Amino acid sequence: MTAAAPGVGDGDGWHRAQSFARKKDAERFLALVRVDLLRGSYVDPGLSRRSLRAYAGLWLAAQAVRDSTRRRYDSQLRNWILPVLGHRSLQSITPTDVRALVRLLGERLAPRTAWHIHGLLATILRAAVEDGWLATSPCRRTAPPRPRRRPVTPLSVRQVQALLAALPPGYRVAGLLGAGCGLRVGEVLGLTVGSVDVDRALGLAGWTSRCPTMPATTSMHLGTSGRRWPASPPRPSIRCHWSGRWVRGVRLDFRSHAGRDIRVEDLEAEIQRIGAVLTPRTIVLLWTGADEHIDDPEKYWQLQGGLSVEGLNFLLDQGVKLIGIDADAMDVSYNTMEAAKDAGDPDFFPLHRT
Repeated sequence: MTAAAPGVGDGDGWHRAQSFARKKDAERFLALVRVDLLRGSYVDPGLSRRSLRAYAGLWLAAQAVRDSTRRRYDSQLRNWILPVLGHRSLQSITPTDVRALVRLLGERLAPRTAWHIHGLLATILRAAVEDGWLATSPCRRTAPPRPRRRPVTPLSVRQVQALLAALPPGYRVAGLLGAGCGLRVGEVLGLTVGSVDVDRALGLAGWTSRCPTMPATTSMHLGTSGRRWPASPPRPSIRCHWSGRWVRGVRLDFRSHAGRDIRVEDLEAEIQRIGAVLTPRTIVLLWTGADEHIDDPEKYWQLQGGLSVEGLNFLLDQGVKLIGIDADAMDVSYNTMEAAKDAGDPDFFPLHRT
């Protein structure tokens, strides 16, 4: 006998039917389906047999989130969730499967990253329940322990005074800005004369999205520092104190390389342009301009430049031992990393292993 559930369709207007050898079994099936319909807990078997990969794609496309958030979700799905569970049907995924994934994440990732990836999977499967693709979520009671944030203990006034006293006089204002305004290191280093109104002590408005207020004491010291050490135009070479002695450093301007890697020929051309000579103790600073977009993550990841593996080897061959870059990390550009991941190359941080 064939039993069809009245009013139950697959989304295209077709009713699902199931065949039974006995009429009694068919009537029992219909009774159970009617009860589930009345409770609102009916799950179409056809939908629950669809893969997690299929539903995750629909779920991600429907989310109204920022582009940076969408890219993070897509990366976590492609690199961690779908390779393990993507081929499985929704109804076949069990809490044991989820716990196995959590264990794998715990072995390979930082606790907070693993916790966030589990949260993404739980959100997707909870949405599948709400959409009628799944009866219950297998993620219940499977979350790893939530990582604890280490408490931040501000420096005491005496500690700040000791820190300032240990700095060279011309750099004490940098420590004072960090302590008095709560600026990050990148914000302090990127500060320019035009971004601060010293006399009115309003400071930093329009330069950083956080716009902290400048205390009067900080404003007074900043004004004194500016008069004693006036700003000078950027120079292509600097001298840095390293390992107890003064050594020469060069700043190479690659602001025109937004979003791509610095190659050997780029390094050679810039070194020739400024007339620099690299020696075994030269410090090389790569000026990409990425720090200007540090408060705009979406723009930063599009424009962040990097150093190619060949470029790194070129500098190492010159005897360079210390390289700096005004980016989130010293490696290839984010665009190069994305291309490597899309190609299935697990080594998308090549400079970290050179």
